[in-house]
Amino acid sequence: MGKKKKEVKETKKKSQNAAGSNQFDKKSARISSFIEKKGLVALFLFLLSFGVFAFSLKGDFVWDDAVLIKNSTTLKASYIDYKTLIPWQGKGHKGKHYRPLMRISWVVDQEIWGGSPVGFHLSNVIFHSASTVLFYFMALLILGEFKVERKESIAFLSSLFFALIPIHVESISFISARADLLCSMFFFLAFIFNILSYRKLWFFALAILCFYLSLLSKEVAVAFPLVAIGFDLISGRFRSRSSLLRYAFFGLMIFIYLYFRRGTLEFLSRFASEHLWWMLRVFFDSYVFYLGKLIFPFKLNPFITSEPVSIYYFIFSLLVIILLCIIGYISIRKKERVTAFSIYWVFATLGP
Repeated sequence: MGKKKKEVKETKKKSQNAAGSNQFDKKSARISSFIEKKGLVALFLFLLSFGVFAFSLKGDFVWDDAVLIKNSTTLKASYIDYKTLIPWQGKGHKGKHYRPLMRISWVVDQEIWGGSPVGFHLSNVIFHSASTVLFYFMALLILGEFKVERKESIAFLSSLFFALIPIHVESISFISARADLLCSMFFFLAFIFNILSYRKLWFFALAILCFYLSLLSKEVAVAFPLVAIGFDLISGRFRSRSSLLRYAFFGLMIFIYLYFRRGTLEFLSRFASEHLWWMLRVFFDSYVFYLGKLIFPFKLNPFITSEPVSIYYFIFSLLVIILLCIIGYISIRKKERVTAFSIYWVFATLGP
């Protein structure tokens, strides 16, 4: 009798485990089925990004918003013409910042919403949500180029991280930081079209257009050619003749942009000649500082008034950078490559 009871218990236990396993398999199958439906995933990511940052719609104008938007007398459609795109003639672009697309977007908001901050915040949230969706499709293409298995799941999780990481709060909630949102949105679009142009060349014209729109949003977009060339190097496309033609077009866009910004470049060259060591130290220290914020996004502060000055921190920064370079090299040697490109992406985009 004891043996029979024991056998019955074991049978029940096995059946329960089997049922639980079947339920888990069904849930996993449903999740996998959802992730494979790219349109639904894109919609989910957009709504999630929008919902998380919708609380900023209750916010007012803060910090520089008061001067640049709330109390500005030049945010009118009549102030937007071809001179807006020429820094030495355009109104409001004679300083160190030349971000005409951000200003144009403010004018559009002003025309639609008047002086209400709700519309300005709404635009920021929409731009971030759109960037999240673009990041998702860009990740899919990059992972596909590197032949990564389960690319849909990895792209989805990466996009969730991009959508929810708190380090984006300043760019979304602070209207005057909209340049980051516009720049990233056009940057992602440019990279998507650049990858698609390997299949159909006419996409490259859209890549060039979006790249320049990204430059007109914020100057850090100068990193785009570095990212594109790095992608070709790591993925093995660098030696093709068509790639060399692409780089020529990237160079032309950079030349035109720098020609417009030549006044700022003259100032930077004088500053660099006087403070070269300081700039190099901040350059290397900033990598570790922002890598730390990406991994541990706590105690965020929109006003970073000082940087670590210890020689030990500088040495630590160099060691971290060297370690990441070694990891990237191992990734290439093992022909896994996507890790190397991910590390390179951070270096190239943080550099400016």
